[in-house]
Amino acid sequence: MGILNVRVVGFRPESIRDMHGGTAKDACLIACAWVVWKLHTDDTKSDSGLAPA
Repeated sequence: MGILNVRVVGFRPESIRDMHGGTAKDACLIACAWVVWKLHTDDTKSDSGLAPA
């Protein structure tokens, strides 16, 4: 996705200023995905879901 964004900006530099274009939306989606990834807690490491032994 990042490579595609770089290619689009390389061929159409005016796409950076277009807030309704795909390049700006892609950058926002990548930023949102990164924030969600960083805020996600890893539930696989906790033992709260395991039955008592």
